[in-house]
Amino acid sequence: MMKSNLLYQEELEASLVTCSAMSALLIDLMGLYGLVEVTVVKRVKESGVRKVMGADG
Repeated sequence: MMKSNLLYQEELEASLVTCSAMSALLIDLMGLYGLVEVTVVKRVKESGVRKVMGADG
Protein backbone atom coordinates (compact mmCIF):
# COMPACT_ATOMS: atom_id res chain seq x y z
CA MET A 1 0.00 0.00 0.00
CA MET A 2 2.83 2.40 0.81
CA LYS A 3 4.51 2.03 -2.59
CA SER A 4 1.26 2.70 -4.39
CA ASN A 5 0.74 5.91 -2.43
CA LEU A 6 4.29 7.11 -3.16
CA LEU A 7 3.91 6.31 -6.84
CA TYR A 8 0.65 8.26 -6.98
CA GLN A 9 2.29 11.23 -5.26
CA GLU A 10 5.24 11.20 -7.70
CA GLU A 11 2.91 11.04 -10.68
CA LEU A 12 0.91 13.95 -9.28
CA GLU A 13 4.06 16.02 -8.78
CA ALA A 14 5.25 15.17 -12.30
CA SER A 15 1.95 16.26 -13.81
CA LEU A 16 2.05 19.52 -11.82
CA VAL A 17 5.56 20.27 -13.04
CA THR A 18 4.54 19.47 -16.61
CA CYS A 19 1.49 21.72 -16.37
CA SER A 20 3.58 24.56 -14.92
CA ALA A 21 6.17 24.20 -17.68
CA MET A 22 3.49 24.26 -20.37
CA SER A 23 1.94 27.38 -18.83
CA ALA A 24 5.31 29.12 -18.73
CA LEU A 25 5.95 28.20 -22.37
CA LEU A 26 2.54 29.55 -23.39
CA ILE A 27 3.19 32.85 -21.59
CA ASP A 28 6.62 33.11 -23.24
CA LEU A 29 5.17 32.51 -26.69
CA MET A 30 2.48 35.13 -26.14
CA GLY A 31 5.17 37.64 -25.15
CA LEU A 32 7.23 36.80 -28.22
CA TYR A 33 4.18 37.22 -30.44
CA GLY A 34 3.47 40.61 -28.88
CA LEU A 35 7.04 41.74 -29.44
CA VAL A 36 6.94 40.68 -33.10
CA GLU A 37 3.59 42.38 -33.60
CA VAL A 38 4.84 45.69 -32.17
CA THR A 39 7.95 45.54 -34.37
CA VAL A 40 5.93 44.82 -37.52
CA VAL A 41 3.48 47.66 -36.85
CA LYS A 42 6.37 50.06 -36.29
CA ARG A 43 8.05 49.05 -39.55
CA VAL A 44 4.81 49.37 -41.52
CA LYS A 45 4.33 52.90 -40.18
CA GLU A 46 7.93 53.80 -41.08
CA SER A 47 7.41 52.44 -44.58
CA GLY A 48 4.23 54.48 -45.00
CA VAL A 49 5.95 57.67 -43.87
CA ARG A 50 8.83 57.09 -46.29
CA LYS A 51 6.45 56.57 -49.21
CA VAL A 52 4.59 59.77 -48.37
CA MET A 53 7.90 61.62 -48.27
CA GLY A 54 8.68 60.39 -51.79
CA ALA A 55 10.81 57.29 -51.32
CA ASP A 56 10.92 54.70 -54.12
CA GLY A 57 10.03 51.06 -53.59
